[in-house]
Amino acid sequence: MGNRTPNLNIPIPYPRSANIDELFDWERFLHDAFIVVDTAVGNISNLITGINNSVQGINTAIANINNTISQILNSDILLTSRIRIAGYRPLSALLNELDDEGGGLLYFPAGVYEIGSTLTVPANVRLLGNNAILRATASFYNSGDVPMFSVAGNGVVFDGLVFEGRPTNNDVRVSAIATNGNETTIVRCQFLRTGYCAVDHRSTTKDGVLRIRDSKFVDCWGDYILTNLSLDADSVVFAHPTFAISTVAAYRGYGVGIKAFTQAGRTLRMALQNVEFDQLLRTAILLTANPAHPAYEVRINKVKVRQVGLTRFSNPSGEASAISNDESLYGALIYVKSTSTDEGDVGTVHITDFDVDEPYGFVVRFPANNGNRHYLSNGRYKHGASGWSGSNPFSPISLRLARAFVSDVEGNAFKRHFTKQSDAYGSYDTVFQNCRFTGVADFGGTLGDQIWYINCTFLGTAPAPNGKWFIGCSGASGYIGSNVIASDGGHISTSSIHLGTFQTGMCFKTTADYGLRPQIKANGRLHDTHIYLPMLFHPSDFYLFDDDNTAFTQELRYLFLGNEIVASFNDEERLPNGRHRLLLTSFSVPRNFYVGSTSDSNFNLKLRVNFSYTGGRAHIIPIRVQMMWRKHGDINQQGYILHDFAPLTTSSIQPRSLYNREFIIPSTALSSFPNGGCMFIEIARQYVANETDKVYIHGVELLYPARLEQ
Repeated sequence: MGNRTPNLNIPIPYPRSANIDELFDWERFLHDAFIVVDTAVGNISNLITGINNSVQGINTAIANINNTISQILNSDILLTSRIRIAGYRPLSALLNELDDEGGGLLYFPAGVYEIGSTLTVPANVRLLGNNAILRATASFYNSGDVPMFSVAGNGVVFDGLVFEGRPTNNDVRVSAIATNGNETTIVRCQFLRTGYCAVDHRSTTKDGVLRIRDSKFVDCWGDYILTNLSLDADSVVFAHPTFAISTVAAYRGYGVGIKAFTQAGRTLRMALQNVEFDQLLRTAILLTANPAHPAYEVRINKVKVRQVGLTRFSNPSGEASAISNDESLYGALIYVKSTSTDEGDVGTVHITDFDVDEPYGFVVRFPANNGNRHYLSNGRYKHGASGWSGSNPFSPISLRLARAFVSDVEGNAFKRHFTKQSDAYGSYDTVFQNCRFTGVADFGGTLGDQIWYINCTFLGTAPAPNGKWFIGCSGASGYIGSNVIASDGGHISTSSIHLGTFQTGMCFKTTADYGLRPQIKANGRLHDTHIYLPMLFHPSDFYLFDDDNTAFTQELRYLFLGNEIVASFNDEERLPNGRHRLLLTSFSVPRNFYVGSTSDSNFNLKLRVNFSYTGGRAHIIPIRVQMMWRKHGDINQQGYILHDFAPLTTSSIQPRSLYNREFIIPSTALSSFPNGGCMFIEIARQYVANETDKVYIHGVELLYPARLEQ
């Protein structure tokens, strides 16, 4: 062998037969040839190394781009190969491809995109815009009540888009988004001049939440948001600054900010924060509630309302008459409308940090016959004379509510500060605390209503307020109340208590009947007055009987979840439909039991029973509760039915959860009540077709008036 090449170390062979001169020539030839090959291969290797380095740099750049986009989208969607760019191919095709991919990103660069038909958005798709305007074509816009985008699954996000209607409108036209009840998020979007509504979030089959963040709704021709499902909004503006709207017929039926409806089987929850309603045609929030549906929950925090209602129209009375004086024209912040003929309501509204300026009518309006309290705190409302018309049948009564707790609210009213919607239904149970009332407006309620004013200030020329208690109040020319304590100004002479309140010749007065008048002994102790004392009955105190008086031994069950023993109706062996079983216990009349005045509610008996239902059908199963008593030595027994056979509730409860119910025997039924003898408590359940619940009693408490001895 001869030499080797320098790069590849290739040996250069000699031929088999040659003379010396030929060998040297052959070696030189082969040496030169192999050197050329070696050099070429080395250059190719270097070139390949360079290409590999470039490819690696490109891959790194692509990875960096994907990482940046992922950060922008908060890692909501896996973006590796599921990105589409609008502008070059039909939007419907791009959305279909993302549907095949299981979701992804549809990016809209800056520009105007005209939409000619409803586009279906599949699940887990984010539509991201950068100064992008989505506008319905003229022909599509005039096609009626249809959306630009129809959501077909959960996890859809609309981000940074402007949805724009046409410049003018004479009728209901295409809306922006229909979620169809799917969970949908709207972030940093604007809705301008949309048609029938901006966003339609209604469904009877889905129950997704609509979330709206940092968005704005302006000059919507219809209502802004329609929903019968839960809504969560933060930093949202609803505005209608356009003034050329006074007499166009199409507008008369619309203009609500959020129009909501309850529905059977689903709890509607609404959470609003940092929301502004500015110059809307109608009430900011209109909620139509059916008391037979699950109780709704509305929580509003940091909300501003400006010039909402008929004040926007040049002819308020004419517009009101044109649509039969719909109350939603007169409201400002929220109007809860009951579908019940007796103004029934089961929901709760919490409003904190609110500011309402120049509403045409009421600030809040709740049904008169609501079972729960509503809560308003840290707020302000201001009515001016410009917001009221003499022909307005719903004159500006700021707060229309019957049961509520109102704290730290400042109100200036032109007509009336407070009353309930209908005197025919419901009862007042309202507390005003740390409130300040100004203006010429008066107050609702009567002397006997359960209305409390605590540390409130009254300024202006309004008549004296009515209430049950006035504690630490100031500013009123007089207080029409049963109990006036530490409050300046005058009060009516029939008030029961005047403590720390100026009245000639009287510092303390009581007219309540507690049996014997309180007597103050030398030691300063009260003698012969009364208090309420409890008697507790364990489930083991009850025995079970059929309605044919067939006696059973005690029917007790051990509940593992609560680690407790309960009394049972032996529902494993059910009686025929319509028959019933009853749990019964007897006990001696307490020696300190006190029978006071039968006309004084202070002497009512209270019976509290703790139930649970394995299936939660408290609204179906009839229950009867009664108390009986027999005087010592007497064979005749008397009784009082506290609750005759009927369900305890109007709607179902959580299965196996505790349900507490209080029953009252009024003092008028106690005229023959014994000062000695036996008492009986009976709790019965009736059997109903097509229900298989087991009903348990967890315990019973009897509260009775007892003489307080020295």
